[in-house]
Amino acid sequence: MKIWAVTKTGLKECLRQRVVYFIFAISLLFIFMAKGCDIGTVRGENMLIGKEARQGIALGISFNGIVFWSIMLCGLLASQALTRDMDEGVVAVILARPISREAFVAGRLLPVLIISALNLTVLGLLFCLFFYQTTGALSLQQPLSFLFMSISLAVYGLMICCFSLFIPRLLAPLAGIAVYLVSCWSSLPYYFENLKILWTPSETVQRLHLLLPKFGDLQCIGVSISNGQPPFELLNPLEVCINVTLYSLLFWCITVWVFKRREL
Repeated sequence: MKIWAVTKTGLKECLRQRVVYFIFAISLLFIFMAKGCDIGTVRGENMLIGKEARQGIALGISFNGIVFWSIMLCGLLASQALTRDMDEGVVAVILARPISREAFVAGRLLPVLIISALNLTVLGLLFCLFFYQTTGALSLQQPLSFLFMSISLAVYGLMICCFSLFIPRLLAPLAGIAVYLVSCWSSLPYYFENLKILWTPSETVQRLHLLLPKFGDLQCIGVSISNGQPPFELLNPLEVCINVTLYSLLFWCITVWVFKRREL
């Protein structure tokens, strides 16, 4: 109940922030633009890319765009989850009550994850509706692919919250986006096998892919689930699960450990 009380307060504070509605509006604009690209109106029998391939490209671009804006929202909210309360002295007042610091951190992180996951789910359902109206084809795999990406949001939120305790909170989302983009970039040759013809991953890229949080692998798997073609031959789901679990525990433990030792 103590965690839920902090969570309810955090939800109200997050919903007061204009950035939530600003990013949601941008995401809606992105979806409406994708809806305007009717992939069924492209004519020509001798095109190099077939209709199914064009549908897959449109779905993949829109999917990645929705996930990116949800990641942005999660990072902006997570960067202020603890630091703003610490700067304003709210933490000292709340911790004067019988509540542990672990419960306080959890109660501040849950609203970020709830709002980010809700944003992703709403945008995903809207896109699935528009995609069905355009193509007349929709499967349960497409909505599930967006729900699957909530795992990525959880890891990303924990990472940004951890970063915000070491660097200025305005820079934490930028650092997180850099890690996210590098992770996605290093995952490309492991997802697109044909890409290896033009680009063979160097030892540095392989090392980055091994050591960084596997946001790119999660996103590639999400896109493939949406297309009905899970890439388990190229990406190891067990390795991805272990990586995500270890990084989640690492970010959580560091955040709690540093927060406990801060003078409030």
